[in-house]
Amino acid sequence: FCNIVLAKASRAKVFLDADQLEDLELIFETVRSSTRNLVVLLTQEVLSRMWCAGEIVTAQLFNIPMVPVLCDGYSRPDGAGIRGLCDLWTEGEKHTLATFGIVMDMVQ
Repeated sequence: FCNIVLAKASRAKVFLDADQLEDLELIFETVRSSTRNLVVLLTQEVLSRMWCAGEIVTAQLFNIPMVPVLCDGYSRPDGAGIRGLCDLWTEGEKHTLATFGIVMDMVQ
C-alpha cells in the first residue's frame, strides 16, 4: 500500500524496508548508497525494531536527510526511554547490528 501511494505522489524510486527484512545488509546498503531522504514513520514500535534503528543510525552516519512522519500513538521517548531501547533487543539482535558496524552507543 505504501509503495503505491508514494509512487503516485513522487517520481522518485521508492524502497520500502518491509519488502527486504530478510536481508539487513541490503537495507543498510540501500540507505547508505541509494537513499536521498529517509522517511521515518514514527510509530510506537519504530524505535524498538532493530532494523529501523539501524536504518536511522546509517542515515545519520552518511548525512542522509530524514523526514519524520508522526503517527497516532507515538510519543517521543525521554532520556531514560532512549537509554532503555537496547534492553528491548536480544543479544543476537545486538550482535547482528554490530556486524554492520552499528553499536548500541550509536543507537542511543
